[in-house]
Amino acid sequence: MIKLRVLKGKLELAGHSADATLADLVESIEAFLAAPGHAKLACRMCGECCDRPPVLGLDMKMLSWREGIPLRDWAALHVPPPVFPDLSARNTGIEELHRQTGLSETEATVLYEFNNSEPMTFIVGENGRCLYQKENLCADFSRRAFICGLYLCSFGEKLQALEEMIVCQGTWHAWALLGAVPEELIKHNPFLRAESYGDVKIKDFEFGFEKAREQLFIYF
Repeated sequence: MIKLRVLKGKLELAGHSADATLADLVESIEAFLAAPGHAKLACRMCGECCDRPPVLGLDMKMLSWREGIPLRDWAALHVPPPVFPDLSARNTGIEELHRQTGLSETEATVLYEFNNSEPMTFIVGENGRCLYQKENLCADFSRRAFICGLYLCSFGEKLQALEEMIVCQGTWHAWALLGAVPEELIKHNPFLRAESYGDVKIKDFEFGFEKAREQLFIYF
């Protein structure tokens, strides 16, 4: 179960059950926007957020499987060469955060990853926008990234924060799938054992979140 509401003209997450998944979230948002009086919160179809949508690890995993292509070969064909993280700098940064802020090791890790996760994107077309974008619309829903189906510019603070954390963890998961980050370094990552977005719980992105966000502007 997922509860949504309109708060100060924004679509906001009011609550959810422990078993609510990311797939459930997308379905709930679509149903909420379809209800009378909520049309003004829906996508304006301007295409502005579609230039370079984040491609998460689970997107790569699912799309490469559908197309019958090994994941790393699929990535080489569909996303620009990624800039992988410096694992030595990662370890040092997490240790310093843990020591200087009093955050737990997991919270320090999440905060560090939040500030050091440049998402991968689909390659762009001749117009400099997402390859699958045609006349401000997605021309291939079967290949769209998860965030393309989730994100709205009308998100309130909680939904926006959740979306940002999904992108962060999905990016680190992508790097792990491409062999740049050992899985044992991201044991907290909700995507590690997932085969679809229906396998990933919303609650799994809320670990130490409030405390970590409070430290965001203090340390960085």
